[in-house]
Amino acid sequence: MSTLSVNNPVAFYAPLKAPTYPTPSGDQKIAQHFWQCLELCGWTPVLASQLRSFSRHGELKHQKRLARLGKWQANKLIKHYLRLPKVQRPTFWFTYHLYHKAPDWLGPRVSQALNIPYVIAEASVSEKQLHGPWRYNFRATLAALHQANAVISLNPKDLTGIQPYCQATDVCHYLPPFMALPEQADLPQSTIRQQLAQQYGIPENQPWLLSVAMVRPGDKLASYRYLLNCLQSLQNVPWQWIIIGEGQALNQLKKEANTLGTRIHWLGKFETTQITPWLQTCDLMAWPAINEALGMAILEAQMYGLPVITGATPGVCSLFSDTPTQRGGLIIPQQQPENFKHGVYELLTQPKLRQQLSQQAQQWSHQHHSLFAAAQQLKQWLTPLIGNPD
Repeated sequence: MSTLSVNNPVAFYAPLKAPTYPTPSGDQKIAQHFWQCLELCGWTPVLASQLRSFSRHGELKHQKRLARLGKWQANKLIKHYLRLPKVQRPTFWFTYHLYHKAPDWLGPRVSQALNIPYVIAEASVSEKQLHGPWRYNFRATLAALHQANAVISLNPKDLTGIQPYCQATDVCHYLPPFMALPEQADLPQSTIRQQLAQQYGIPENQPWLLSVAMVRPGDKLASYRYLLNCLQSLQNVPWQWIIIGEGQALNQLKKEANTLGTRIHWLGKFETTQITPWLQTCDLMAWPAINEALGMAILEAQMYGLPVITGATPGVCSLFSDTPTQRGGLIIPQQQPENFKHGVYELLTQPKLRQQLSQQAQQWSHQHHSLFAAAQQLKQWLTPLIGNPD
């Protein structure tokens, strides 16, 4: 628990995964982006707790144990904050990502006790849980939404689902997914590519196709298999498939991909800085995004001007222009493998198309999905609740 001896402090909490969680993920990355966004607004986020309220299997006993632990921590926080001078107390409470598997047992209680605004970013409601295994957590999520002074969603589909449970429709806001603009590379792209080709034994003169995702059972593995089937039927054209990610299903995927031999390069788990050179030098990103909520790796690729071919889900579509001629990639409706294969073939064989999409990807993402654009919007919504930071 940190002392809030800073200017315009904000109590920041992520019940699913704290920004400091040791295993990297898209969810954690979004939490970090919100942290940066709040800083850019003029507030100072301070991590209120690292309590993980995640209940994987929905056992009622486990949910109630976490609820008791959360209430105990909330009471401890309240006592701590009330001992501080008012200027050092949280200006507001900010919770990132809550849903029936990871409710917020801290924020509503602390906010009410301190009489400060309660803000939620990224909530989702699954109504089938009203009588399901997570019904205890589900009711807590609905109570948090009803108390929230502002609810911010990066996914338009989630926004529609949560509106009926909020105080009023005007507390709900859609914020396009965002991230910081990439920094300029120290070396020319051709030099970086040459170095990577030598280091990893990748033919430099063939198109490099990139996928960045955990290799875990479920939707991620389904996306990898979808793409694997696509590439198995495109062996008559040159390409090299670069996979960044690891997980429980990695060995299974490697067995299934055995027929493609040295065309696949399994790079394993990388930190963000290690992924950057590949975003700078690959020719396209391919990811079917089966049941993908957002797909921050897709947005990051566009930030670097990497053309993308992906599957159409509401969250993924929100990363692209509604006008097809302005999109930095190809969006293929789910369950259309032949169309997806044709799109991959087009991108592999048409360098001019890739160049055109690259320019559109950078232009659109930098204009509509930057950290600065998000901070401006967030400040506009939250300032009436909280006041303008110094």
